[in-house]
Amino acid sequence: MDREISVGCHMRMIILAAVLVSATPAWTQELRSINETMQSIDDDLHVSAYTSVRCAGLFDGILAYGGQNMPAELVERYQNASTTLVIGTTIIRAYQTRDRGLPAKDFEVEFRNSDAEAVRFRDIYSDRLQNNYNLTGQMLEADPLAKADLALCGEVAPRIEKIVAREMERAAD
Repeated sequence: MDREISVGCHMRMIILAAVLVSATPAWTQELRSINETMQSIDDDLHVSAYTSVRCAGLFDGILAYGGQNMPAELVERYQNASTTLVIGTTIIRAYQTRDRGLPAKDFEVEFRNSDAEAVRFRDIYSDRLQNNYNLTGQMLEADPLAKADLALCGEVAPRIEKIVAREMERAAD
């Protein structure tokens, strides 16, 4: 009888381990890295808009899941970057429309659409970071995809900030 209980407990542990191991690929596969996704897009403006809105979602996702444990300066920097990236996405999509000879987009509507897209990415990243923490005890450190996306977004955000600043200057003239 004791052996049966021991074998039963051992089997439950093996099943639990198998579930955890099989769960890991499921949530890591639902999101491809930004860099990998960019490789499959031929249109440079679309790549820029996608990257910009995805980075906005990443910054928001980090704040949504772990922002309360971050220094106030970093929270503010991520919030500002996210807002600027959504504005940048709106501007880039306006250029896409113009370059294709399509009617001009309503900036307010496009901003709302870009913001809604960033929210969808925020939710994906926030869930991912929570899963990371639940499985590894770390939010980002054990997730090569999230770390690579964050590094890329750290490079993208200043570029988009320049585009937004330039366009704001043009609009002011």
